[in-house]
Amino acid sequence: MMFAFVTAFVVAQTPLRGPVVVSASQRTGSGVAAVSLALATQVKDLIERESGVKVGLEKGGDASACGGQLACLVAVATKLGPHAVVVVVDAGKAGKNLAVHLEALAADATEPLATADFLVPAKSWQEAANAAVTVFARNVADKLPLPRAPEPAATVDAPRAVELTPSTPPGPLPAVTAESSSTSGARVGAWVSTAGAVGGLAASGVFLMLGLQDKNVVSAAIVDGVSSVPEDELRARAARGNTWFTVSLVSVSVAVALAALAVVLFSQG
Repeated sequence: MMFAFVTAFVVAQTPLRGPVVVSASQRTGSGVAAVSLALATQVKDLIERESGVKVGLEKGGDASACGGQLACLVAVATKLGPHAVVVVVDAGKAGKNLAVHLEALAADATEPLATADFLVPAKSWQEAANAAVTVFARNVADKLPLPRAPEPAATVDAPRAVELTPSTPPGPLPAVTAESSSTSGARVGAWVSTAGAVGGLAASGVFLMLGLQDKNVVSAAIVDGVSSVPEDELRARAARGNTWFTVSLVSVSVAVALAALAVVLFSQG
């Protein structure tokens, strides 16, 4: 023969499902009432921890006459509110074991939110039931938020007439006159001529120094009409010095011409 003690508790928090008030049926038995109460307390604490919802624990009430029937328990939850939740813990003696039935029902659902049925040894039910009770409580906590309402269908605006007005065209770009172009070109040419004049003067100075170097070597090699350097080398150095002097003179001439050109172009710009 199986003796059972049913314990129920309340879950309530908006916008979660709730509130719930469930009464448990009490039957005469051999100590199973204490087991049911302990299991119910464990489930209550786990749901509170997982969901943050305050859960009330009660014994006795309208659910005592349901005998575990689904339709009856849903009717009890519906009386409490449109989103009420009933969690029932039922433990009974079955030989050397305890038969445990856990079930959560909501007034706004057609199927149980969560169920669990298992056997545990009567002498070590605490350790044996721990895993199943934990999984059940987490499943209930996950179902406490209200189902999302369907999103409204997107509306399509009626077509409306739109007057298209052409934008004002941009004004004409400022004309580039021949005078401004020529002035700009003159300035560029003036700077280029200036750079060329400076470069020509620098090159002329270098060539002049090379020519003077060869001339000094030739002059120092002849003492009292006698040359200390072979005659061929003296002639080569003298010819090379004359070449450096000529190149230096040409560079100076080019630099002077470029400088004059730069002055003219700057005056035009």
